[in-house]
Amino acid sequence: EPLDASFMAKPSPRENGTDIVEVRDLSFNYKDGKNVLKGLNLTIKKGEKIGLVGASGHGKSTFVKILLRLIHAYEGEVAIFGKDLRETSRGEIADRVAYIPQKSYVFRGTIRENITYGCKRDVSTNEITVAAQKANILEEIETTLGGFEGLVAESGNNLSGGQKQRLALARLMLASPDLLILDEATSALDNTNEAVVQSNIEQTFSDATIITIAHRLTTLRNVDRILVFREGCIVQEGTYQELSQKEGAFKEFLKQQPSEQREN
Repeated sequence: EPLDASFMAKPSPRENGTDIVEVRDLSFNYKDGKNVLKGLNLTIKKGEKIGLVGASGHGKSTFVKILLRLIHAYEGEVAIFGKDLRETSRGEIADRVAYIPQKSYVFRGTIRENITYGCKRDVSTNEITVAAQKANILEEIETTLGGFEGLVAESGNNLSGGQKQRLALARLMLASPDLLILDEATSALDNTNEAVVQSNIEQTFSDATIITIAHRLTTLRNVDRILVFREGCIVQEGTYQELSQKEGAFKEFLKQQPSEQREN
């Protein structure tokens, strides 16, 4: 069986420009004719922290899947790292983009193996310890999960949802991506855990470009720009502070949040 051609595209040299993602007139329809993205235009610069907000089915995740080369049949132009996305190999995407989904992947093996999964270099115990600390799970590893040699059951059945997410986030802390995509990556964490982990992500990846999809809007307090999706279009753009004081879709979403998540 021949290799998927998307793995074979020649890697491009690192770009000198400041645009990490450039989208021009991007549209996408599912086979049933449902229009998910409609003429999207946006530019994300190197080092920018971007939040994506919108109800389910309004285009956020589809946009991210296109960037990850999981969806191909789109119309319009998308460039990533200064190169046409269609000419960018999935291997290059894997090397330069870290994607953390809501449902964290953990597997039967040790805590150490789960944290170092996908890391292409030798990692010291000290590095793993620091990564676990940044993900706010070190204390639980040491006290209740059996240390780094403690075992994770099949599908992580002996872990809570929050522990699975924090293990995946500890794994992230060992990576050095140019683009980091967090898709509801802290949704299973309580407010205290999320605040600690979010702060550590911001510090650890201060130079990286970060795209965050979040339903808990306080997660996006510190991003440079929030893009509000509705029916496949970006209908609002601004900071958390700006959008929370302006009538529109973002303010409506904010009203739907639990009161403890709306404190200014």
